[in-house]
Amino acid sequence: MIQEVFIESPWEDESIARQRRDERYGELAAAGLDCRRENLYTVDGRRVFLVIATPAEEEVQISPSARDKPTAPRLRAGRPVRRIQGYETR
Repeated sequence: MIQEVFIESPWEDESIARQRRDERYGELAAAGLDCRRENLYTVDGRRVFLVIATPAEEEVQISPSARDKPTAPRLRAGRPVRRIQGYETR
């Protein structure tokens, strides 16, 4: 995951930080990443522009035969269980 922050500064207009964020968004999207943009604010009221990029998830193809097979219950790992017979021999 990539997270990049573009902060509004006192000497630059907020449009410059937003423009930089949008340019980076385009670069990451062109590289094949799933991207999203967010607008946040600091405690003192300045704008923070955020871009978050994650690798694109590939769809996994499941064969119809594997999908229709019932799965066997899994045995719990741990101590061995002693089986008790239905009757007692003496």
